Amino acid sequence: MCVGNFIGILTLFPVFHHQLTWTNLRQVTCSQWGWMLLGCLLANVLGSVAYLQGLRLTSVPARAMTGRLESVDFLAASAWFLGDRYGGWVQVNALLTVLGVVTAVIFPIVVQHHPMEGKVGYMYLVLGGWGYTLSLLITKKYLVHLPVGLLSLVKLSLGTLLFHFL
Repeated sequence: MCVGNFIGILTLFPVFHHQLTWTNLRQVTCSQWGWMLLGCLLANVLGSVAYLQGLRLTSVPARAMTGRLESVDFLAASAWFLGDRYGGWVQVNALLTVLGVVTAVIFPIVVQHHPMEGKVGYMYLVLGGWGYTLSLLITKKYLVHLPVGLLSLVKLSLGTLLFHFL
């Protein structure tokens, strides 16, 4: 995670360095700093740690299947908390995705992973997905008006530091 985030910072900095000004940083409210911190904790600490634990306890196909739930989680959360509405095709797609994941967990031979994989691993994978989903929801609701470069660089840097220190 550290190397990937470091490369992300090195890649984003030349593109968005003009947004990292004291004026822009001072315009970020205390509430927005708090939401950024919470989003970083959810995505970079809870999400990453749970994801890595889940991957340790399950197989790659199990992770690939349960990872499909993250998009459905966000659709449900944005409908519930943000009031977003989705058409019939989106709802059918979400339902089919959930049915596919449930089938993979109940009948693991279908996706060719070991039937004795711990259910705890699946729980970690889902928990990690919820961390990512909640972080994305916080960003969409409270941080979308910040300059994208400032938000990206601060969240990436802060998230990396929190992951390593907690």
